[in-house]
Amino acid sequence: MRNWTSACTKFALGFLLACVSTHAFAQTNLLTCVNTENGFTTTFLVDNRERSITHLSSYAPDTKQRFSINEKMNLLEFNASRAIALGYSNDGKIINLRVFNFDNNTFTNSGHYLTEKRKPFPQLSECVGNR
Repeated sequence: MRNWTSACTKFALGFLLACVSTHAFAQTNLLTCVNTENGFTTTFLVDNRERSITHLSSYAPDTKQRFSINEKMNLLEFNASRAIALGYSNDGKIINLRVFNFDNNTFTNSGHYLTEKRKPFPQLSECVGNR
């Protein structure tokens, strides 16, 4: 009887550890973020083990255009609560500061103009995913 109880306890602990480990350390997760003002949708692949985020695609609902991006982001910081990325527009005239807040499921992006005297262009998106 004692061996049976010990075996059941070991199995239960092993099963619990496997479930918690799989959830806490899932390697990759899809994150879909929708702009709260215009519905612009962006999908990212978050890799927790590699500490990286790849911009997979975007969709503009007003024009019905889909964009395949597949570009790794230049991360300045990555932890369980947030990730911060810095990038440039294709023409090099705008610096984009991107902040992923994993605790409240938001993605903010602010475009800072290098060739014009203008206020930055802020954007807020709400995100869903299996993170």
